[in-house]
Amino acid sequence: MGWVEATAYLPRGRVGGRRRAGPDEDPFTLAATVLERLAETVPEGTEAATVWLLGAAASGRDELLAALFDRVPRFERPAHDDLAATLRAAASRPAEIHLVVTATVDPDSPAATPGDAAAGFLYRPGSDGGPLDPGTAPSGSSVGDAWALYAQSAAAPPAGVRWTGDWDAGPGSALAVDRSGLRRPADSLTFAVSEGAYVPRARYLEGLPSRWRLRAVSCGACGTTTFPAREVCRGCGARTGLSPVSLPRDGGVVLAVTEIGKGGQPTEFDYWVDRVGPYGVALVELVPGVRATLQIADAPAGSVRIGDRVGTRLRRLYPMEGEWRYGRKAVPLPA
Repeated sequence: MGWVEATAYLPRGRVGGRRRAGPDEDPFTLAATVLERLAETVPEGTEAATVWLLGAAASGRDELLAALFDRVPRFERPAHDDLAATLRAAASRPAEIHLVVTATVDPDSPAATPGDAAAGFLYRPGSDGGPLDPGTAPSGSSVGDAWALYAQSAAAPPAGVRWTGDWDAGPGSALAVDRSGLRRPADSLTFAVSEGAYVPRARYLEGLPSRWRLRAVSCGACGTTTFPAREVCRGCGARTGLSPVSLPRDGGVVLAVTEIGKGGQPTEFDYWVDRVGPYGVALVELVPGVRATLQIADAPAGSVRIGDRVGTRLRRLYPMEGEWRYGRKAVPLPA
C-alpha cells in the first residue's frame, strides 16, 4: 500500500518571478483545485473517506469543501502543520482512501517553494506500488515540506507513485499582479446596494454541487442535457428518467465574449474593477448544446477570442454577506 498520487498547484499570479495568489485566488481556491486533481484519480465507484487539511487549507469551510464531493468525507484538521505526522496518521488507517492537502498564501513562504502554493497526496489501500515512506518526510512548514519531499524523491521516484501538476513549473505565463489589498477579508468590502448578482446564501449553497462540479442531468426520453441540474428536463418537461451526468471541466469552446469596464459592472464587482481593471465574460459551450456564461480569469481583458478552448477553475467571485462567494471561471488552456 502506498501513496499513488501526489500533485501540486501554483497560483496564476506572479510577483518578482515567484508565483503568488492572484486577485481571485486564496488558500481555499488553491486547496480546492488540488482536491479536484486528486479526486480525479480515485477509482470509479469509490469515494475519499478522509480529507486532511494542513496550513492555510484548514479554513473552516467544511460546507463549501463538501460541495466538491458526491459523498461528504470526514474532514480532519491536525493541530499542527507537520506533513510527516499527518501522512503517518493517514497510513494508520489502511482501509480508507485519504486525501492530504496543504496550502499557503504567505509573502514569507519558504525559499524551498516557488511562492504561494498547494500540494496534495492521495493514499489508496491496495496499491501495488511501493509506499512513499511518510517517515522520511521532513517536518515544519507544510507546503515547504511537500516540495522538499518531492525534491528528495525526484531523482528516484518511488515505484507506483505518480507526480503530477506544477512541481517543476517556473514562472511560465503567470500574470504579474499587484498584491496590495488582495488579502483583505470579505467582511471589509461593502457596497451600498446589490445590483444584479445577489443570491441568498441558502440558494448559493444549494446550487454549489451543480455549479462547482458542473453536474447536469440527461433525459432518457428526449436525450436533452439540462444544466444546471434540475428536476425537470428543459427539452420535453419530463420529471422521470433523468440521469445525473458530469460535464467536463476543461475543453469548452468560446462562442461569444465581451468586456466589462468601469461603470458597466454590478456593484458586487466594484472591488475587482477598481483593483484589477476590466474583465472578460465568455459564453462557453461545455459540450454540444450545453452552454455556460463564465467570467474570464488568468488573461488580460480582450485576449480570449471566439473559438478558443478554455478550462474552468474555482475562484473568488465577489464579497457578499461578509464572506467570499466562489464559482467557476474560464481560464485559457495551452495551445
